[in-house]
Amino acid sequence: TLTEEAAELIARLADGGMRDALSILDQCVAFSDQVDAAIVSSAVGIAGREYLFRLTDAVKQQDASAALQIIDTLYQQSKDLERLSAEMIQHFRDIMIVKASKHPDELIHCLPDEIEQLRAQAATLSMASVLSYIGILQQGLEKLSRTANKRLEFEMCMIRLCTPGLNSSIEGLQERIEALERKVKAGIPVQTGAADVSPSVPVRRGEPPAKQAGTPASGHPDPPPTGKDPR
Repeated sequence: TLTEEAAELIARLADGGMRDALSILDQCVAFSDQVDAAIVSSAVGIAGREYLFRLTDAVKQQDASAALQIIDTLYQQSKDLERLSAEMIQHFRDIMIVKASKHPDELIHCLPDEIEQLRAQAATLSMASVLSYIGILQQGLEKLSRTANKRLEFEMCMIRLCTPGLNSSIEGLQERIEALERKVKAGIPVQTGAADVSPSVPVRRGEPPAKQAGTPASGHPDPPPTGKDPR
């Protein structure tokens, strides 16, 4: 027995290929004779992807520490980091489609409840940010295929995603501006980065600020004390 929702999901996953669709259906029947969308998801490995949403939330919140903790958990579970990088690219592609398309469910392969999660994340991200994330991840994926320490490379990639200040591209600059605008709208104090103008040496009481550390405003040093009462 094949539900209509499961048949539609198989068709999307097969991308129009009849042989691929039949192959997926065979995998599903190996799980159960009652094939629904959940069975399809389990059979082809698209179920249990909550970690993608959590990693995206960490990127959105610029929380590199949380991202690294998620990566560590997945690494301890023997998650292939090259595969994870490809999944993150696909995830941000799905967010891009949600933002750009009026009918994203026709272009995205995921469970119905995941569409709502994608919509929620897409609503809090600009298109410029999403495109910037995809670009950084694609560059990272290329390096992952050539490096021996894949964990280090992927961690550096995620830190770049969580730290817009490291991205000097136009998209990165726009992302930082948008982040500042969000903070201003939310009433969050924004650090301006202005230099500390407080004097490094305390000003003596009764003297103008220019006269510090024995140097009057004229630029000449004070004469040495004589021990006599100035009166």
